[in-house]
Amino acid sequence: MLRKLTILTITFCLLTMAGYNQHYVLEGNLSDSLANKNKANAVVSILNRDDSTLVKFTRSNVSGNFKLNGLPKGNYILLVTIPKYADYVELFELGTSEIHDFKKIHLSTK
Repeated sequence: MLRKLTILTITFCLLTMAGYNQHYVLEGNLSDSLANKNKANAVVSILNRDDSTLVKFTRSNVSGNFKLNGLPKGNYILLVTIPKYADYVELFELGTSEIHDFKKIHLSTK
């Protein structure tokens, strides 16, 4: 009986810790707002909303898609930069679902 109780307690603790350490995924697609062409090699940065420190970054692929894995729950800023285009900034929160999809982001020329 003591062994079963110990195993049950350890399992419960591990499951509880897994919920606290949940990581989230961001994804989306970048395109030109006028020509509607996908934008490759744009820098996609995730900043902490509290102090604007860089959390993670990536570049969009040839199809204009980007994906960032392993982000913790929290409040962030999405910053997309590419030469000859205006910076794109959006505030968002992670914590309601495991995947945050920005879908299609239209970038404006400068």
